[in-house]
Amino acid sequence: MATALVTGGTGFLGSHLVDALVRRHDQVRCLVRRTSNLRWLRGLPVEYVVGELRDPASIERAVKGVQIVYHVAAALAATSPEQFDAVNYRGTRALAQACVESRTPIRRFVYVSSIAASGPSRDGRPVHERMPERPVSAYGRSKLRGERVVRELATVVPATILRPPAIFGPRDPNLLPLLKLAQRGLLLNMGLSRDSVMDFTYVGNVVHAAVLAGEAETPSCQVYFVGEGVARTWDEVLDALAGALGVRGVRIRIPPAGTRLVGELGTLWAKLSGRAVILDRDKTREVLQQCWSVNIGKAVRELGYEPVAGLREGLSRTIEGYRAIGWL
Repeated sequence: MATALVTGGTGFLGSHLVDALVRRHDQVRCLVRRTSNLRWLRGLPVEYVVGELRDPASIERAVKGVQIVYHVAAALAATSPEQFDAVNYRGTRALAQACVESRTPIRRFVYVSSIAASGPSRDGRPVHERMPERPVSAYGRSKLRGERVVRELATVVPATILRPPAIFGPRDPNLLPLLKLAQRGLLLNMGLSRDSVMDFTYVGNVVHAAVLAGEAETPSCQVYFVGEGVARTWDEVLDALAGALGVRGVRIRIPPAGTRLVGELGTLWAKLSGRAVILDRDKTREVLQQCWSVNIGKAVRELGYEPVAGLREGLSRTIEGYRAIGWL
């Protein structure tokens, strides 16, 4: 049993991690904003520290007395690179610095980064930890800056960096529109070619990797790609989705130019409204890459990691979870 701090615990991935830590009987603390929706945490034996990554005093309170820090909080959408950096870079720096200055030694700092920090494969083979980082988006560059902050301080606070690919699972609002379309028999492909491949992984796999990373006594500042470890085309994902829903869908394939247009419209809307959207020019640049598959060999060898669910089982669990809360 450990005392653990989770940032981003009210979100999709973070709330599933909190669930897993509570099941292990860890003492869990969450850094939450005043405006955070606590829906997924209600009823759990969790301590709240109200604050945010831009507030040094609240971060200091949050890390006091904890042994493991799971840094999951991230800006996934923003209206500018500066907004991404405010959370993913400067927020990570503030949290890591607070851990360095903590009177209670931090046993492990687990930073959940992203495959976006490395960028896609350039040769069609799964990305791996020795590959030079070449992010193609502002989000990816901000996550890479966050990684570099963690590396700078890792001589004082033992740290582990995880790079998951695209994640799906219950409570994920971003997958919901695709699922609703599929439920109506419309299987949407946003411009991906038939030979584009990706690792689309169930949230439980990443949670399992994070828990292992928090406990493993690996050398500080190791980077691990985690996911299912299977390269799939988007057509394969759609087939699995249709099977999980029990529908025979009609495929709608939007050409790359159409996807870019959607991204441009999203960027324009964000600029006019001041509100970030998940599909903008930056995100479509990521979406249209040819290979986002990952090599999980290092995580298997050094963390003892194995995926807890494959694509089909993960999609079935996701659909069941959505139906349980009335989303489908």
